[in-house]
Amino acid sequence: MKNHFYTYKTVGKKDIQTEWFINDKKVKDNGLVKDWKKNQNLELKIQLTLFHNEIQKAISQNVKCAFYVFYHSLSIRGGTSIQNLLYTEDYNVTDYQSQFDDISFENILIDGRELAGDVKISLALAVKESTSNTTQSIFATEIGSIIFEEEILVHLEGTQNLFPTRAVDFSKMNPPREKNSFYFLEKRFSNLDSIFNQSYILYFNNQHPYYNFVESELKGESEKFQNQFLNLLMNDVYQKIFYDALSDDGLDEILTDISDDDAQTLRVVYSRLVANLRNDYFPNKDLKSLQEMSKTRDGQKELDLAIQDFIFAELK
Repeated sequence: MKNHFYTYKTVGKKDIQTEWFINDKKVKDNGLVKDWKKNQNLELKIQLTLFHNEIQKAISQNVKCAFYVFYHSLSIRGGTSIQNLLYTEDYNVTDYQSQFDDISFENILIDGRELAGDVKISLALAVKESTSNTTQSIFATEIGSIIFEEEILVHLEGTQNLFPTRAVDFSKMNPPREKNSFYFLEKRFSNLDSIFNQSYILYFNNQHPYYNFVESELKGESEKFQNQFLNLLMNDVYQKIFYDALSDDGLDEILTDISDDDAQTLRVVYSRLVANLRNDYFPNKDLKSLQEMSKTRDGQKELDLAIQDFIFAELK
């Protein structure tokens, strides 16, 4: 049986220093991407300071290395579960003349159609090629071995913050749902300190004739009709969320002083939704007045029109 080393030299964070930017704004780990809208791409830039002498001490002469940038939209945090490699760039210390250099990886686009909730973005320096035949080494020699890795978690925030969706057969649910229904929104929270993208699940009936239409990749006029249909659906979903925010179990005040630590809570998302609606359509009304409107037929009609206009503007 061959005796392999399963540990090897790695590069410390002081030897590869990073700064992260999304849509031209600097972000830190556990940071926010504010005012993100559904399907909006993220433009990523990473600035690095490389201390070549220290990095080279961890790299075998028998390997070639490269930087890799990849992402994972975390399903457990309201994401899509999609993960992809975004960018690669070879690293060879002989390409640099000084002991350290500042470089950047720019114009890296993450497809917004693959995003929701929280996204983990990672940078890795790893072995790309190896000519080493040794079974024992203090260096990484296996292709794919990671010599350096840094990652950040970012929260996609905005009035169109998304939540998980599930496709199921409504007739097989417990309890069964009406088989002719296309979707329903389930509330899953106990209080307003719950995380927004864990507080709702949108269920689609995968036996409904509309389901294949929504899931298909269409072109031309069919795609336009599909988008209009989805916009109407999202308007209906967010209308329910607005009314939850204005219900007796909803807001007791509209928050204005919001910390980053609380930015993903239901209380904060409700506050932003209601504040934006009020500022744009009902500037002379306070929260209590809006709550009273939500309980009368005439008030509901007025609110429904304002919510529809507000949501359609967000979806453009």
